[in-house]
Amino acid sequence: MIIRKNTYREPINEASMLNALNSTFYGGYKKFHNFFYSNHEADLFAVSEKMYATEVEVKCSLYDWQTDLRKSKHRNISPYIKYFYFAVPTSLINDQPEGFNEKYGLIEVYHEKDGVLWSRIIKPATILNNLKIPDELYQKALVSTYHKYHQSRMMIRELKSRIEGMKNDNNI
Repeated sequence: MIIRKNTYREPINEASMLNALNSTFYGGYKKFHNFFYSNHEADLFAVSEKMYATEVEVKCSLYDWQTDLRKSKHRNISPYIKYFYFAVPTSLINDQPEGFNEKYGLIEVYHEKDGVLWSRIIKPATILNNLKIPDELYQKALVSTYHKYHQSRMMIRELKSRIEGMKNDNNI
């Protein structure tokens, strides 16, 4: 009998890392990917049931992480962000760049035995602010998510139409 080991390993990129963060932010969190607010974009904007916001920046490389830390948003965090995390692959856990704020938390994105990416908090963030997000900001996040969903549905519909047209042109 031949036993084959699963050699699949999910690729590490921003999209797969955002997906892996679902294992850290689950339950009562509403999650908004690539949400633009306060003059910058949050890779993940998570809102708790009690209306506190956590921002997570996903970094796939040390260079990307170093570059992000130079941005002005780190000198002036929104008053509505209670916790701020960086999510990085296992290979970067011990390479915290200069300028890493000790109040920020750290999330490791790692491969499980089955090759799928998961995430876990390695260093909890400390409280940056204790304001609940206003209803207007929450509504903006909801509307943004709806528009992204609607755009993706329209793209899928258009792609299906093109495929059908190609099939008809080729008599398939």
